[in-house]
Amino acid sequence: FRPEAIVASVPFALDGRERCYVVRSVRGEVEGAPSEAKCVVPSDDTPPEPPANLIVRANEGEISLVWEPNAEPDVAGYLVLRGEAGDATLTPVTDTVVTEARYTDRTVRPGVRYVYAVQAIDSRLPRPNVSGESAREEVTAR
Repeated sequence: FRPEAIVASVPFALDGRERCYVVRSVRGEVEGAPSEAKCVVPSDDTPPEPPANLIVRANEGEISLVWEPNAEPDVAGYLVLRGEAGDATLTPVTDTVVTEARYTDRTVRPGVRYVYAVQAIDSRLPRPNVSGESAREEVTAR
């Protein structure tokens, strides 16, 4: 069997509602019998890309971070991660998602070398998809 044409394509909706599809072959004016219906609840299981171009700068009593905003339309915000130099694991700096592509960490101690990374969070419910870490950047607090 070789299909002559795709008769219709259906947009993929991620609204949590079940969608059912059937397929039938078409040759000229003759349509074949429909396939058995296949029903699915489409879901977004793809995390956003890690944020890019993280820049960290030490100022007196604070460290400023900026990065390139993600292009995915469903990005809800970002997690800012921090550790001290040599730490393998970074932990979130805030309890909430940062909605802009910048953050100022005012909880730093002068003379300590910190490591930062950022993760993008999408709007999937009930559990959002989380990107991998951005490239890590180190800076010494002043």
